[in-house]
Amino acid sequence: MSVTITDTTSDPLLVTNGQPLAAFKAITVADTSPLSNTETVSITLSQSLSQSLGLNYHFGPTATNIGSISDPNGGGTWNAATDTFTESGVIDGSPIFATSLLSRLDYNAPTLSNGQALAMQASITVTDGRTVATDGTPVTIGVVAPPAIGGTVANEPIAATGQIRPFSTLSITQPYFYYDYYTIMAGTPYNSYHYGTNYSYSSKETATITITDGGKATDADGLLTGPGVSKTGVGTYQLGPDFSYNISSELRGLSFQTVAVAAGHTSNPSFELDVTDTNSNLTTKDTTTSLLVIGPTAQPVAPSIVGALAGQTVTSVLDPFASVTITDANQNPTDSATITLTNASGKATDANGTLTGAGLTETAMGSGIYTLAATDPKTLTSELNSLIFHPTTLPNGVTSLTTSFTLAVSDPAFSTPTTDSQTTVIETAATPTNTTGGNPPAGPTSGAFHVQDQTTGQSYFSDGEVYTGPVTGLTRDIMLVTSDNMNVTADQANVFIKTGAGEDAIDVSGVNGNNVLDGSTGSNFLTGGTGNDTFYLDDRSAAQPIWSTLVNFHSGDNATIWGITQAGFTLSWVDNEGAAGAKGLTGTLNGTGTSTAEVTLAGFTTADLANGKLSISYGRTADLPGLPGSNYMQIHAN
Repeated sequence: MSVTITDTTSDPLLVTNGQPLAAFKAITVADTSPLSNTETVSITLSQSLSQSLGLNYHFGPTATNIGSISDPNGGGTWNAATDTFTESGVIDGSPIFATSLLSRLDYNAPTLSNGQALAMQASITVTDGRTVATDGTPVTIGVVAPPAIGGTVANEPIAATGQIRPFSTLSITQPYFYYDYYTIMAGTPYNSYHYGTNYSYSSKETATITITDGGKATDADGLLTGPGVSKTGVGTYQLGPDFSYNISSELRGLSFQTVAVAAGHTSNPSFELDVTDTNSNLTTKDTTTSLLVIGPTAQPVAPSIVGALAGQTVTSVLDPFASVTITDANQNPTDSATITLTNASGKATDANGTLTGAGLTETAMGSGIYTLAATDPKTLTSELNSLIFHPTTLPNGVTSLTTSFTLAVSDPAFSTPTTDSQTTVIETAATPTNTTGGNPPAGPTSGAFHVQDQTTGQSYFSDGEVYTGPVTGLTRDIMLVTSDNMNVTADQANVFIKTGAGEDAIDVSGVNGNNVLDGSTGSNFLTGGTGNDTFYLDDRSAAQPIWSTLVNFHSGDNATIWGITQAGFTLSWVDNEGAAGAKGLTGTLNGTGTSTAEVTLAGFTTADLANGKLSISYGRTADLPGLPGSNYMQIHAN
């Protein structure tokens, strides 16, 4: 009774990184013992390769984790301390247990680092309790990982229109495998012969280079040239297949010709490099390589101020810079502004009125000199557009006061600020209502808006200002930010009307178009027109409660309540509330630390929230530089 082990090949078995391999399926075990005997199969992995005459296998660079062996059927044990797998079974037919077991066992290759390879021998021992057989030619197993790419450089600087070798410091580590066949001749040193044709893992590689800008392949940033490279598409190039040392040399020799870049600007082309081992079909991707292409130095230029208006009239408040735009052609500009108010004598003073607005600082109380901190031109323009001039009360007997505004915009890259002194504001007394008969008082008899101040009894016409805000389609606006009770009627379509903290009425029913009505805080009565109007309620920093009644709210109209989030506010609805003749569906919004906001939709009921006549949504406007977005709730009439 005896056990014998037969190998069908002495060639090495190759497996790629992290994969299983049926390494022993070609091995046959013969055993003349009775079928009732038990066989035990042991396989030990070792990196001590045979140094006997004949074949000698070489792998590199060497790794230390040599993997494991497992039975897909769940049997056997793996001893990590000795790198040995063991499993026993009864001899039960043909093929016998040991042969069947070896045919299904998996060698589980370790996950090597890129550029590594591993060589080992698997020594097989089979015993049936009486005899022991050891494989005379251990199974040789080689594991290879993808190539390793090193030495790549990010954001390497280069002047525009210059040439550079983007991969000049690149290194590729390619896992290799070969075997030696040597003989020792009597009385002479041995002769070594290397054969790489069948087993070499350094024989062939391909390299693909893709030039990208903004994540897209492009030829716009320049072209690659060099020996061995071929252009295969937009922004894509290929080298090889060739031996790894040739591919490495060709990559290091590639030249990239950059294109022109505008003065004061840069471009940032990136290079994706994919190196593929054609034997194992394993690919390594590297996206480190990139260039910082620098254009010529830009000469600083002065900021620009456009849109200043002279001769603006005011009776209550006014935005004197509503039409002003600041531009700056310098790269990444940061501009600041100084605004000086002067009277008719040219003296800087607050005597005629004061400025207010977000980010505004007066250098000294009463000085009439204000500043806005450095920011980008777009944000600075927005801050200027939002400034409000509050004129002082006209002295007795004075019918008008003129205030001049000198705007100076400074960019640190330019030594001299840009100044503009065109902006002037003329404060005039409001035209009183004619209550005594006879000829009406002097003043305009028509305009885009008819204004009635219910607190003072004054009535007048105004054309307001040219609208320069973000809502498309609007042509003019009027801002009456006062605590007086104001009635404003639109005589022109496509306008923006905003009143203050009093009990106000805004009426656009006599015009078509798309209008915006904002009654601010207090109790307001807002009447829409025949177009698609938008009604604002602003609860972002309201100092007192808001209750606005919306009349003629119809299909296509929107009510936007600013500062509202679905999670941060409670919303309740009741029917038949509001002023006589304008009762309807009333929503109440309450949030922590905010004023109560109420909106009455005249003629609507709670049923309209379910039948599709009304829909509610929540959102947030986009953030802008220096100006965060705003949350809102919107009621839409369908």
